[in-house]
Amino acid sequence: MPSFGRVSARARARTPARSTFQAWREPLGLVFGAAALLLAAHAAIDSWLAPEAGTGASEHLLRLTATVAILAAAVVLYARLPAGGRAALSAAVGLLALVGAFLAIADARAVGARDEDWSGFLLLPVGIVLLGLSGRQLWRSRKQAGRRHLRRAGIALAALLGAYWLLVPVGIAIIATHRPRADVAPADLGRPYDQVTLKTKDGLSLAAWYVPSRNGAAVVLYPSRQGAAEHAPMLARHGYGVLLVDARGYDGSQGDSNLFGWEVRRTSTRRLPGSAGDPRWWTAGSAAWGSPSAVR
Repeated sequence: MPSFGRVSARARARTPARSTFQAWREPLGLVFGAAALLLAAHAAIDSWLAPEAGTGASEHLLRLTATVAILAAAVVLYARLPAGGRAALSAAVGLLALVGAFLAIADARAVGARDEDWSGFLLLPVGIVLLGLSGRQLWRSRKQAGRRHLRRAGIALAALLGAYWLLVPVGIAIIATHRPRADVAPADLGRPYDQVTLKTKDGLSLAAWYVPSRNGAAVVLYPSRQGAAEHAPMLARHGYGVLLVDARGYDGSQGDSNLFGWEVRRTSTRRLPGSAGDPRWWTAGSAAWGSPSAVR
């Protein structure tokens, strides 16, 4: 007959497995797992199955691999955390799910729902439920004994710092690389203009409007036609040629958007049609495109 010591040791050995299984059986665990799977599926659709025009799956391999690896690490870590840690991790994933959902909604409202937007819509209810269950678990797992006010103040401070150092940068990166496109309508630029296309060094097509020059000089307005259209009439009235360009990934242009401008130097110099007084070459890769650049 086994001793009580051996029985206790065996019971303790089985406790982690039962605790892990129990964590996944809870409502929060079920929703967290569903959210992780949905986020991975959304990333796969966005990167591989429905990439932006002019791009391919191979260009997004690193992005997709990093996303799946982070989600897998979160799933592995989830069951090993105490109740409060599981709730905090679930809240973080829930907030990122809402970021993806709002980007999908904004994109659908602007240009209509596209392939990856449909999986993005599903992130909205999952993110809301995950945040609600996380808040409930945080409330239920709070400790009443000891210096609870000091402990809770420390937890709140740690949560704020964690959000500032981790969630905010990740959220900004997601928004910067998934800027919703806008449906660009014809605009009044003060003078007639041509719809032209610029070709980048890596073969992407950039949508642009070109007002021919009457004084031999021209101005480039960037990074979007829609955002720069209000400045064009003043320049056109003074005889300047005006080139309004959608940056790569913006509105009517091909490629992935990047609000940080990391890909701007891959834009190439190209000849534009026009009258004899027009500038013949536009240097699109050697200037800072954050502001209008005058070229001759």
